[in-house]
Amino acid sequence: MISVHIHCNNGGVEFIHAKANVTVSSIMNPVSVPHVVRDFFPLNGTVNYDGQKGPLLSVQATELYDGIFIGITMNHVVVDGASFWHFVNSWAEMSRNWPNDHQCSISIPPVLRRWFPNDTGVDQRPPTIRFQFDLDNEQNPQQTTLPPPSPLLEERVFHISSQSIAQLKANVNAEHSTTHKISSLQAVLAHIWLAMTRARRIQIDAYTTCVVPVGNRSRLVPPLPKEYFGCAVYGVVLTAKVGDLVEKGLEGTAKLLNNAIEAHDDAAIRRAWDAWVEAPKWWSRDNVPSNVMVTQNSPRFNVYGNDFGWGRPVAARSGFNNKLGGLVTLYEGSIEGSMDFEVCLEGPVLEALSNDAEFMEAFTGKLL
Repeated sequence: MISVHIHCNNGGVEFIHAKANVTVSSIMNPVSVPHVVRDFFPLNGTVNYDGQKGPLLSVQATELYDGIFIGITMNHVVVDGASFWHFVNSWAEMSRNWPNDHQCSISIPPVLRRWFPNDTGVDQRPPTIRFQFDLDNEQNPQQTTLPPPSPLLEERVFHISSQSIAQLKANVNAEHSTTHKISSLQAVLAHIWLAMTRARRIQIDAYTTCVVPVGNRSRLVPPLPKEYFGCAVYGVVLTAKVGDLVEKGLEGTAKLLNNAIEAHDDAAIRRAWDAWVEAPKWWSRDNVPSNVMVTQNSPRFNVYGNDFGWGRPVAARSGFNNKLGGLVTLYEGSIEGSMDFEVCLEGPVLEALSNDAEFMEAFTGKLL
């Protein structure tokens, strides 16, 4: 049972304090993420559009039986994953240094200056974006509401050791003498994509899609500072016929991902921006491709360094608001060099994935 004790909304920032008769060990369920975790995140059922009038940031601190769960929701128009975790890292740093540091200083300040593709080195007005609907028309449910996630969805967290990651990376690179070496993350994503395709039992003449968020900061010319606070990420979309993907195997699938990500350079970023400004479009659960795998977050983000003064975190989980079948949320592992990923699928498909010997062979065999 969850009881909300404090609820305040001030200046676009919402804070909620709640209590739940739930233990940390139950959240770190060895089989699946319990549904109660979904209630630990605020702003469920909202979309980015709601940020016109509602809060852009909402935090819920839930007191568990033996710990504290901090659920944070931020509007994706304002930040991407890099800026989100920069904010959380800075907040944790200020919290653990208080009261010795009354100035609430942070070691890595954000860069708040706005950037646009036609940047001339001075602050400028953003370009005019003409939406194909009336932003003030609250009677347009297609654009202002979010269909609820499927009640059949379940989530499970898998852990892969640094040794297993290194082996996957070595396997896929041994087959190719390309200029661009396939990264550890690309090798892991290829492994998951293939296994998810098998678990879904898709016909070989059907298509499957993989969406990978790629950061723009370092790919722009000149690059943006890594501390740039905003949303500078793009979803690279790769679609393949199931039969072709299976035939290519792990090495070929990893190379497909590598080629698509490497092609996302400065010119590609600017082309995508120009096309979006000309004809804005966005993702929602009712227009995503079938048989899709969408990844979010990154194992490069600092999760376990977020000590608020209460000690090192024990786990990370994601909210349910944007969940869809095929969503994979990536985290750094609690052990250095390892990786965790939370997979969201319909229950029977998730069970088939967990029972896939080829899929599980790459892991430590431990489910968090």
